[in-house]
Amino acid sequence: MDDTSIRENVTFRIKHLLQSNGVKLWLPPYYQEGSSDLTFNDKIVELAEEYKDVVNADFQLCAEILLELQDKCLQRLQEQNKFKAEGMASITVKVSGQNVPEFTVHLRLSDITELLRQNIAEKVTISAERLKLISNGKILQSDSTLEQQGVKHGNTVLVIVLPSLNASDSPSSSSSVDNVDEKILNETMKDLEFLTQKSKGKNVFSVTNQSGHFLNIPESSRQHLLAAMTLHEKGRSAFKRGVYSLALVFYLEADNEFKLSRCDLLDKVDNYGLLNLDIVWCYLHLKSVHYLSDAETRLRICDESFRKCYGPNLERLKAVKGTCGNESVLLVRLHLLQAISHHLMNRNAIAREKFNQVEAELKSLRVDDEKITTLIGQLNCTPKEARLGLRASFNDPDAAFNFILEQREQKKRRAAVERIKSITDGCICADGAPVDPEKVKQLVDMGYSQLLAICGLKNSNNDMDNTIIWISNYIANLKNLYPAYVADVITNIDINSRSYFNIFNLHKYELNEPCIANFIAKSVGVQQATEVFPTVNFKTKKPAETLNSTSSPGTSTPTPAPSSSSRPPTLPAIPAIPAIHDPNSLSPEEYDAYERLSKDMSDTTDDYLDSTLESEENFFVMYKSLLK
Repeated sequence: MDDTSIRENVTFRIKHLLQSNGVKLWLPPYYQEGSSDLTFNDKIVELAEEYKDVVNADFQLCAEILLELQDKCLQRLQEQNKFKAEGMASITVKVSGQNVPEFTVHLRLSDITELLRQNIAEKVTISAERLKLISNGKILQSDSTLEQQGVKHGNTVLVIVLPSLNASDSPSSSSSVDNVDEKILNETMKDLEFLTQKSKGKNVFSVTNQSGHFLNIPESSRQHLLAAMTLHEKGRSAFKRGVYSLALVFYLEADNEFKLSRCDLLDKVDNYGLLNLDIVWCYLHLKSVHYLSDAETRLRICDESFRKCYGPNLERLKAVKGTCGNESVLLVRLHLLQAISHHLMNRNAIAREKFNQVEAELKSLRVDDEKITTLIGQLNCTPKEARLGLRASFNDPDAAFNFILEQREQKKRRAAVERIKSITDGCICADGAPVDPEKVKQLVDMGYSQLLAICGLKNSNNDMDNTIIWISNYIANLKNLYPAYVADVITNIDINSRSYFNIFNLHKYELNEPCIANFIAKSVGVQQATEVFPTVNFKTKKPAETLNSTSSPGTSTPTPAPSSSSRPPTLPAIPAIPAIHDPNSLSPEEYDAYERLSKDMSDTTDDYLDSTLESEENFFVMYKSLLK
């Protein structure tokens, strides 16, 4: 930790000591009214001697910090009097990632935030469009007043500076990343607003759990969840690139969308807990220790979420996934942040205990590089796959080998179920329940065609035994009523084909005679089909084209999902994953927006669990060294 960071750390801890002990540096005996300058009086010396051992710093540094804090207290006292007399509030401004000292802006709380942003832009000589203002863990909206957003006299505002797109901007930004982040943020917010508005009332996006089961969520909540999970993933992408300022903006926007969703589901899954953990992790990378109160609240939310979802001793996690090795990465990060929080709040005994816990956890989660290399050679897997496999199996290479193979099979199965869902969407059983795509997949694995599996489940209310009986009876009836080839055609139809699916959809997922006739016409020709089905009036066009042209106005005809190689990647978040299950139902503009949103995001659901733990190790060493 550099000297500046050490000084900030000690300053924060001394401020907390002063608050906890009720010490008022602007009053006697620490300050004598009328004194022209600040000096080390006896009481300041006593405080420095008392605090130096608590904060593990030398006397001179503690004394200097106490005088600095005393000077700020006196300034704030004057500002408080000015606020009472004139209504001019003082807002302390901290600019993240810039070599800009903390400063104060004076304005009325009835002013809109844009005025504050313009004042800050003039002070730091950076265009206002690049500044995002954060207060109390929320991004301030430019068109709302400070008072409406909970900003009070004496509050601190954190300023996030997005890298510039224009050469005319001040080169004061220290970021080494490409200057595209402002554009990414603006595009993302516009695309999200566009898609969420366009998809209202349409079943374009679905939300699944980790196992691929589709979740039934009210439309109003689903739109906000879609936005929240997408913004969370965009934040993770920015964080991986080291653009922590942009990541924090995305995270806080996601936080707002999660809150707007008001979805009961969030009490049962770990998404919101993970987001709060990511926000605090980002605070740490931005060295925003002055947001400790918000950090402690978020860590508490994360801890409670993990306990609910994983179980107090991870028993629920083990029951569902068979292992807790990879999620342990999240727990060690949580425990590290808790340890740092206790340290900054001068709870040294608890901090020391937590740091010892983190040290043990880090040791247990280290993976053997040689074993990673061996697995890569055996399975042609990625380092990430090997690392996740070894963590899940607690460094057992044989178990890791099997784990990786099982994960690949599960991924294939989830993709298959997602494709089936795009076909069965809108297919309702007699009891009102939708046809279960998981059961369709089970029947397909047993050798039945998707077409017969869907129809059988629809007519049997998703009962597997009755579905098998229905399929057997149906095929027997076909053979009794029609030539043998009809049953063969129906048994082997590929419902993933657009034309066959359009026929099926038009007949409302019923294998009635007109539907069968059109299937036969499509397969063997209209002339031969007419001989078998003389009462059906076939058109000269291909059946699929005829059916499309005769669809009722304003009725959209769903199409099956394309192959996994041509599908856009899903927008992952764990365990709920927003996915597009029919890209063909989107307009070109909507599809382009979707692709822009997903282009730099992971297409794997476990990406957030993969960590080398290098950052955790570095922060552990850095902060533990500050304890005696």
